[in-house]
Amino acid sequence: MQAALKEDPTFVQTYKQNPDAFIKNLTVTSDMRFSKPFYALLNTVYPVDIMFANYKKEQGDAVLFHIEFKNGLIQINGKRLQ
Repeated sequence: MQAALKEDPTFVQTYKQNPDAFIKNLTVTSDMRFSKPFYALLNTVYPVDIMFANYKKEQGDAVLFHIEFKNGLIQINGKRLQ
């Protein structure tokens, strides 16, 4: 996982006026990789596929999720989380 906060010399003043400014200046990226058998097992305990089936990317024997939070929006494998 990587996280970054944009440099903004007026951030403190901006944050005092609008606390949501922190979220808009924050970028977080994460990559998650599960083997298909483990992902199937995970779904028997926690049915994550109900929420994430449209976002998962299968590659070989793995299920991949590239998660990016940027400008207050979340994308998983390039698709905006809704």
